[in-house]
Amino acid sequence: MTSLAKRVIACFTDHPHTLFSGVVGFGLGMLAMLPLGWRLPDATASLIGAMFGAAAAVSGALWAANAKQRQEDARADEKQRHLASMIAVAVIPEIVGARRNFVLIANRLDAAIKEADKAQDVSGVLGVLGASTLDSKMCERYMDKLEAFGSEAANIVEAVGAILDINTTNPALTAPIKVLTWAQVRGVVVGRSVMARGQADHLRETIKLLARHHPRPVEVEQWADLPFIH
Repeated sequence: MTSLAKRVIACFTDHPHTLFSGVVGFGLGMLAMLPLGWRLPDATASLIGAMFGAAAAVSGALWAANAKQRQEDARADEKQRHLASMIAVAVIPEIVGARRNFVLIANRLDAAIKEADKAQDVSGVLGVLGASTLDSKMCERYMDKLEAFGSEAANIVEAVGAILDINTTNPALTAPIKVLTWAQVRGVVVGRSVMARGQADHLRETIKLLARHHPRPVEVEQWADLPFIH
């Protein structure tokens, strides 16, 4: 019984117009019966009038409160869309550049791996890894505001995180690689090349996703497929 009462209350809270319509309908029904001589006892009429008057007041208040909440939700949604658009405008150029650089890093690592296989020397690989940094000022600035993209935020955070990660992990590999043989580090370096290509593909999809929030979505989506020199 308690569960049923809770469901009824929840229904009226979410749909106060139902309660309001019921009150109005009951009142009109009583008025329609008056010409036919139907009349309630005074005490009963007073009680019913008080009950339905309270119901009408409650339903009206809930209706107004729900309308106000919908307006506030609409303003919050608009604010979130505006923030998402602003962030997209700021970070898309960096992500486009990062995608290009991920491919360049992978290509340079592949070339350095071939040279290292011939010479059994890690110097070329060290040079590529040491120079593997990406521009990430805007990504760093807005990293803690990416929840503005709602359900898409996780994919964008992952992409931005990859950009921030490469600025630390690739250069950090140079110190241990210096003291190891090429045979010992080859697998790690090949893995970094494969990872860079995978991140480039991920960033391509991220650009398309962010383009939906950009003021010029059709134009910006094409940036995901910009050609660049390998």
